[in-house]
Amino acid sequence: MLHEFERHEPLISIQWDEPSVRACIDAIVRDAINRYTPEALWPSHPQESFSPDARWNLYVGAAGSIWALNHLAGKAAAIEQPDFSTVVTTLIAPNRAWLYGEKAKNDPFAAHGFLTGDTGILLVQACLGDPEELAEQIGSIVDANRDNPAP
Repeated sequence: MLHEFERHEPLISIQWDEPSVRACIDAIVRDAINRYTPEALWPSHPQESFSPDARWNLYVGAAGSIWALNHLAGKAAAIEQPDFSTVVTTLIAPNRAWLYGEKAKNDPFAAHGFLTGDTGILLVQACLGDPEELAEQIGSIVDANRDNPAP
């Protein structure tokens, strides 16, 4: 279920107020940056049911947070962000260890995925650096995933 009444605020009818929306985006960005450390990345949400240990990938982890902060950088106030280009290069190894150790022990395609595998992490890395440098690696992963039997 996408909307649970006990967990979500009800919809209300209000006038669009761009300054309020920008202030909200700024608050979200500041909060995310304040909770970040290069060693621990970000804490998992206490109600996260996916896995509290899956903190590296695009879907529920650091790669997704880094992508979002990079995307919001052009929409938020001039908020100084950490240099994520180094940390994003360290996300693949622990994510693979998590994938093969917990989630997909015998799935040879597990590390190829976009949301929870290498592909999403590498695309974020390409956004922060040199996409040409990663194009061949991303292409190889996509090609290797061609025979994935997942629907």
